[in-house]
Amino acid sequence: RNIGNFARANNAPDMVDKVHFVRRRASEERLIAWYVDLVRYHKKRYGTRFFFLDPWNEMDHKRDAKQLETDYVMDIMRMMRDLVDQEQIILIIATHIPGKFMRGDGSIEPFRIGHAFGSSNFGNKADRGICLVRTKNFEKQNGHAVIRLDKSKVERKIGRKGTVAARLNVDDFVLEYDGPATFEVQGIWRD
Repeated sequence: RNIGNFARANNAPDMVDKVHFVRRRASEERLIAWYVDLVRYHKKRYGTRFFFLDPWNEMDHKRDAKQLETDYVMDIMRMMRDLVDQEQIILIIATHIPGKFMRGDGSIEPFRIGHAFGSSNFGNKADRGICLVRTKNFEKQNGHAVIRLDKSKVERKIGRKGTVAARLNVDDFVLEYDGPATFEVQGIWRD
């Protein structure tokens, strides 16, 4: 079903026509500097205040061979913090967990935002850390999304840490809370 029609039928704002994807061809470099320039342009030209860099591991990272990966991430996270502060925007950076956190049977090894891209600096420098993984452990056909708010700098303002599981409703293209699966994943991610 069309998401826009679903939103209007439920008196929700139709955000679909307000979301724009910017992609580069595979032959073009996807550098952090390019992304920062893109953010500044869209903020100035269109007043855009919400950005989502997805995924981090698809960017073309250029760092000095002598620089440790964790130091590189710290430098980039500082640059992104400056960008957020200067432009007064919200910026989400999606990264993927290493394969070692998925067991051979498809079950999930608990992970934290500090495991992202091999650097604890994702967890150290971010205001929020959201871990997301898809799994078919609870329901084979459409699967579930396990969403963990792993870091919340100021919980009373930006969300309480915790884990939930939601199944994908493919007809309406929405995530639906699943209580029994949530109970099970909360046993995996203990605070």
